Amino acid sequence: GFLGRVVEWIQKEGAQLVTAVTEETRAGIRSILANAAGEGDVSLRAAAQRLAKLPKLGLSRDLALNFSRDVARIIDPVNSSGWSGSQIQFAIDQKYKRWVNYRARRIASTEATNAANAAVDLLLREAVAAGELDDEEYELRWVARYGAACPRCAALHDARRPIKGGVFVSKPVASGTYKGQRISAVRPGIHPWCGCALQSIAKKVLQKEAA
Repeated sequence: GFLGRVVEWIQKEGAQLVTAVTEETRAGIRSILANAAGEGDVSLRAAAQRLAKLPKLGLSRDLALNFSRDVARIIDPVNSSGWSGSQIQFAIDQKYKRWVNYRARRIASTEATNAANAAVDLLLREAVAAGELDDEEYELRWVARYGAACPRCAALHDARRPIKGGVFVSKPVASGTYKGQRISAVRPGIHPWCGCALQSIAKKVLQKEAA
């Protein structure tokens, strides 16, 4: 079933995009997320709390930069006036824990979404192979998260590709770092916190919408 495919994908492919961790930590990420998906009633918040306790989870490059900026503010003489050394160290430690927890929540959300989309993709391909779904009549549509899509995902919204093979190609990105570029992707999950989804839809419906 669907949850089984989610667990299978996490165990095989999950956490591949997580950087600056050991393979042992990456395996821990896969195990926690697979167990959460398999149990079904484990929230992403609970999974993230487990992830944050993994040894060597650490911070990615962008989060380490944010943390260093926070440290600079903490040790600024104006902000730390009257603080003892132990108080400053405690504030730095607490800030580090908050950033690690943030990274854990980001990993949990991103990997869960990636796994769900991968499972949908795989199940639809299997349905075509089994003759249960006609890929001549159906294709996949990229659906961006309503009201909260980044410029890249907004440009990919409503892009289509065949159920078997092919990639989604975006309209030119409207703003930001990728302005003017066209983004190609096999399925949603192109950045952290990506909330886009896959949708199978009849081609005749799409033709009717375009008319």
